[in-house]
Amino acid sequence: MKSIFTEASEKSRALYEDYLKAMSSISTLFSDSSVPYIDYRIVENLFCRCFGAENLSRSCIAIDARLGNAGIGIKTFVNTPYQKIAEFDKKRDYTDTGDIHEDAVRISELRNERLEFSRDAYAIENFLYHYVIRHEGSLSIHECPMDSVNLDRIRITKNTPKGFDFTDGRNRYRYSRAKSTIYEYFDTKSPLHTFGVEFLENPADSILQMYSGEILLDSVPQEPTLILPLYSTRGKVHIPEKSGLNQWNAGGRARNYDEVYIPYPKEYRNKSIGFFPSRDTPFDLELPNGETISAKVCQDDGKAIMSNPNRDLGNWLLRDVLKLEQGEIVTLDMLDNLGINAVMFTKHANGKYSIDFTNVDY
Repeated sequence: MKSIFTEASEKSRALYEDYLKAMSSISTLFSDSSVPYIDYRIVENLFCRCFGAENLSRSCIAIDARLGNAGIGIKTFVNTPYQKIAEFDKKRDYTDTGDIHEDAVRISELRNERLEFSRDAYAIENFLYHYVIRHEGSLSIHECPMDSVNLDRIRITKNTPKGFDFTDGRNRYRYSRAKSTIYEYFDTKSPLHTFGVEFLENPADSILQMYSGEILLDSVPQEPTLILPLYSTRGKVHIPEKSGLNQWNAGGRARNYDEVYIPYPKEYRNKSIGFFPSRDTPFDLELPNGETISAKVCQDDGKAIMSNPNRDLGNWLLRDVLKLEQGEIVTLDMLDNLGINAVMFTKHANGKYSIDFTNVDY
């Protein structure tokens, strides 16, 4: 696909460079190194601000931003080519079979599943990485495709007790057993753009002067958010088989196979009074793919969030995103494979809501 950076307007590219220079200039607040320090969250925010991308970094999915139908992974690092692309803490046993090639295949399948999940849930057609490499006294901007792993061409290139390296003929990967983490080899020698940076001698004084002077910083009001787990903690952590994402499987009456709801437990209701409209009051809910459905808080004491009609939410989540057949039970293991186990609602100033996927500790 085309480069986001090179296809952007000259004004956007110049603004991005200026922002990166400005953030690099205060590096001595954090480090004595001649290599600029910029937190990865800052690069994510600056990229989205300058190029008009939607920031998805809070969603705990394979991409950090979306621009049109492009999903973008955003990184910044010192000049070391192997960088983390996915972590599989909850799948440690699954990826330790005793057969190195089988381990590489399983790791790669999990990685591919997460890319496909992002594609289906967020209406992504193309994936790429945008990364800023921090050098001594300079920064360089790079982009490359974010590829799925070709399972049929996996070949082990190095094996140690700590992990192994492998390739699919297109990209090089490294897997760390201790961290259950897969790394990808990124090109560091073919930048799209390189520029020098300078450090302020007394950055703290400069910030204080800006704060106490007449300079007004642009600010965006923080929109309220609410994170709701998709699992239950009654007994062991699990996805109930007859409620929540599997409400279609409950007894009592005939049910549509797409009937689901998002649990809204009492402890969360008590902490978020006024976040949602009152029970049975419809509100517009924008899905990650850009579509909008009608939703409402319902059931006894408002313990559920459902769509209206109810099958809209289930059809999207169970069929379009999770790719399940009718009658197939949603399990915690399925969500662990995708690296998600919760949803995050955002309440917007116009009274509408949006929903994204995220991951929380059990």
